[in-house]
Amino acid sequence: MSLSLRWMTSSAPWSLTTTTLIITTTRYGGVNDWDQSASKHLYTFLPSTAFCSALSLERAGEFQWARAGTLAAESFAARGAGPDTVHVTAETLSPALTANRQCLLWTVLAAKETTTSDYQWPADGEPVFRTYSASYLFDGTSIRRLDANARTMHAGGGSSHETVWNLPSDIPL
Repeated sequence: MSLSLRWMTSSAPWSLTTTTLIITTTRYGGVNDWDQSASKHLYTFLPSTAFCSALSLERAGEFQWARAGTLAAESFAARGAGPDTVHVTAETLSPALTANRQCLLWTVLAAKETTTSDYQWPADGEPVFRTYSASYLFDGTSIRRLDANARTMHAGGGSSHETVWNLPSDIPL
């Protein structure tokens, strides 16, 4: 699963008319895309420089950022098993969004590939690949789903019509 976060400044809550768009994450590939401390490729997301500046985040440890000495953001996948995302505490993000009249546009992407038990391609007409896409808007007080859908591609060609990806429409903080 991949997450992409966009910080938007708007003139009114839930307005999609943007005056400023800040890319909140950047992709990291390690030294030569290889983690020198372990025998694995290291790919993860990090908070962007602009995002760290907007939230007054400073580096606090390996793939961790703090605000006023309190851990506020981290990338779990860079340090061990965990989601390949940047996690930011609501306590850090909510006040900054509210104070600056900004919103966070959050995109969730996922995919699932189907193979048989012997790793062969499925028979014609059988599902092979399923993609999922959703977007949420966070204004500092609530998180609201804007859209969520899924599509299935079949062996031998063809795909299903876009269907609803059943996700919560509002996420409580």
